[in-house]
Amino acid sequence: MRPSTSFDGQYIKLIRDCIHATPEKDRRTGHYFRSIGSATVDFSGLPLMTLRDIGIKFSIAEIVWHISGSNSDLLERFGYTVWSKFPRRMAYGPYWRDGYNLLKEVARKLAEDPTSKGCVLDMWPKCLRSHNPCIVAVHFTVVRGALEMAVLQRSADMYLGFPHDVASFSILWHLMAEKIGVPTRNCTWTLGSAHLYDNQIDNANRLVTEFDARSPGHTPNFSLQVSAKNFDDALTGKEYLVHDLYRQLQPRYDRMKGEKLPPVEIVG
Repeated sequence: MRPSTSFDGQYIKLIRDCIHATPEKDRRTGHYFRSIGSATVDFSGLPLMTLRDIGIKFSIAEIVWHISGSNSDLLERFGYTVWSKFPRRMAYGPYWRDGYNLLKEVARKLAEDPTSKGCVLDMWPKCLRSHNPCIVAVHFTVVRGALEMAVLQRSADMYLGFPHDVASFSILWHLMAEKIGVPTRNCTWTLGSAHLYDNQIDNANRLVTEFDARSPGHTPNFSLQVSAKNFDDALTGKEYLVHDLYRQLQPRYDRMKGEKLPPVEIVG
């Protein structure tokens, strides 16, 4: 086992810790899970987990869908039906369109006042119930001329959900930075509960094996070229944007990603 500050390295450390945690039974789902409680990762650039194929086209399509309000059939047009299994109140888009367009307001505020500390995307419904959004809040702030992002995620399925969430919201981060005319700097991502479910342990162990077999110098780096117009077009759910961003990322990602692992059922 070797230490690593890359995203894959930070990720696999959390996976190892979850594997060795004591199993507990989730009363709501009936599944056993292994949780390490809270955790934090820090990264810059565009962190795409490469130890398995996470399906980056879905990550792109879903964040464009959320940005556009989560009300269109954009995902279905790309063949993705995962959201049919969850109540729409778990989607982020409606929280950003509750009376006004919060994303546009955050971009306007940051552009007008880069010293603002109040640019927060809040996705909590102010009541305790099952199937609330997993990501609770995203805070944007400009530090020394670059955009930082801080994310609070209450619940993180470390095998299926977390790598996908990081990819999706990092795309939002880059779109926001370009809209206000600054580069990205650093992201701090805080997890309230980092866990694996019982049906994910075998695949999680295979991720550890994949990481340990790689060269110590294998540090995937990805970048994304976007424009201010891309932010505006995401607000209206333009389908071309999904294709364009995927064409940018797919060739390098396909060269770097690990093997395709057996599918596991979403626990929700």
